[in-house]
Parts: sequence; structure tokens; C-alpha cells
Amino acid sequence: LDTAQAALRALSVLHGLTDAGATGDLCAIEAQLQQETRRKQYFWAQWTRIAICSTFLAKLRRRRRCRQAGVIVTRFLLSASIQQNMQYAIRHNVAILKRVQRAVRNVLGIKQSRRLLMGLILAGCEVDMLKRSWAEADLGLIKRETRRLRSIRTVKERRSCERAIAVVKETYRRYTRPKTPGDHAFLQDMLEAQSLPPWLMHSMVRHADECRRRRILDWNLELGRREEAYRRELQTWQDIETAMQLINPEVHNPAPRPTPPTQPRLPFIVERDAAMRIVRRAHQWYLQRLKEDKELDSPAAREAADAAVRTLVGEELMLGGVAGSPNCGDFRGRSPVL
Repeated sequence: LDTAQAALRALSVLHGLTDAGATGDLCAIEAQLQQETRRKQYFWAQWTRIAICSTFLAKLRRRRRCRQAGVIVTRFLLSASIQQNMQYAIRHNVAILKRVQRAVRNVLGIKQSRRLLMGLILAGCEVDMLKRSWAEADLGLIKRETRRLRSIRTVKERRSCERAIAVVKETYRRYTRPKTPGDHAFLQDMLEAQSLPPWLMHSMVRHADECRRRRILDWNLELGRREEAYRRELQTWQDIETAMQLINPEVHNPAPRPTPPTQPRLPFIVERDAAMRIVRRAHQWYLQRLKEDKELDSPAAREAADAAVRTLVGEELMLGGVAGSPNCGDFRGRSPVL
């Protein structure tokens, strides 16, 4: 191609020659130009094929890489979505478990608080009962000694009687109106010496709570039966009213309209009167067992004591129940094991 261009430049230089010589040179130059053009097209075609093949191979590799990248991205997105769903499900289930645990904790806390209040009420009733019994004994002794003092004429006996009355009055004052730490320690020693053992008090609290729950369940069943009976009576009354209105619009049902059953306020804990009766009977049973010199520390003795406490607690709490409903069915018809 360069040679043909040089020939063209020479042809322009020889422009002034004759036509015959110029014509021969021009034919040679055209032949050489065509030959060089064909060579250029051949080599260009070869390079074009190589470039097309290289581009095709590059596109194939690019598609493969894009496909591989797409697969990687797809796998990542799928794993991320699955992991996110799993994390959401885990968080959701954990939240549900936390709510359930919170509800169970609240129920157990309410149950524990109720039993704690029952224990405090029973312990308070026991303290009041013991103080009352001590006061009755001390006041009776003071009364007898005062009456005896009026008939004593000897100075020595009179002084001893007055001293005994003063000691009893001081003792009465120390457990009824304690003021000093010594008075409180004295009262605590007296209570520990004559109170029921802790395991027996715990048994009383547990059975009182069980009987209270059974009473509430029985009362709810009884209330359901009363509401069902009320609905039937009300439907009958309305049917009679409708029939009489159809016969004569001015006539009404002369029977009074049924009233819905009232639901009383159920106690959250045991009543104080029932608690006092339970503590009194438990003390009687415990003192009788001590008089009989029976061992109460063995497992068999504690099981018998638990059964006795269960019976007396059920019988005493039945007094505050609903008439006509077995509030403590396990205790109905049983006599206290004393």
C-alpha cells in the first residue's frame, strides 16, 4: 500500500509526460494498488476474525462470571432472607416464651403472696388466742389473790400475796403492752414456747388455700346453674308477657319479673373468724397429742397430722360457703380426727 502511494506521487510528478507513457505507468500502479488493497482486506479480515473470536470468548467469560456472580448474590439473598426469617421466628417465639414466663411468674407470685397473707392471718389469730388465754388465766389469778388478800390478817402472808399480785400484773403488762426490748424478748419467748410448730402452720396454710380455691370453683359452678335457671325463668316470663299482649295489649304478666342472681364478694384470703376457729382446733389437737406423749417428728406422725389438719380446715371453712353446694367435697360427712 505504501508502494502504491509512492507511485501515485510519482504519477503526479510525471503529469506533463506523453499520454502513452502515462497510460502504461497508470495501469501498473492500479494493478499494484489493487493487489495491496486485497492484501489489506485479507489481513484485516484475519484480524477481524481474531477480534470477533476474542470478543465472543470475552462475552462468554463475562456471562459466566455474571452468572456466577448472580448465583452468589442469589444464594446470599436466600440465605439472608432465611436467616432473617429464622431470626424473626426465634425472636417471636422467645417473646411468647417471655410472656408465658411472666404470666406464670405473676400467678406464682400471687399464689405465694396469698399464702403469705394467710400465714400472717393465722399467726396473728394464734397470737391473739394465746394472749387471750394468758390474760384470762392471769386476770383470774389476780381476782382470786385479791379476794384472798381481803381475808388475810398475817403481815407476812399479806406481803407475799401482794408480791404475787404485783408479779402477775407485771407479767400481764409485759405481754399485753410491751415497751422495752426486754418485754418484746419475753413475749417472743412465750410465743415460741406455746405456738404451733412451723410445719403444722404451713400445713394449715396450704390446706386453707386449697379449700378456698375449691370453694370458689364450687361457687362458680353454682352461679352458672343459677344463671341458667334465671335465663329459663326470664324466657318463660317473656313468653307469657308476649302471649298476654297479643290477646290484650293492655294486660301484662302479673307475675314479678325474675331477678338475676347476685354474685357476692368472694374472699381473697381466709376469713378471720374461720382462721380463729382453725387455730383453736389445731391447738386443741396439738395439745392432746402432746398429752398423749405421741411422737410428732416421724414421717408417719406428720402425715397423720397433715390429714387431721386437712379435715378440720375443710370443716371450718365449710361454714362460710354457699348453701346447697359442696364447698369442700372431700370433707363433707367427715368428723375431725382429734
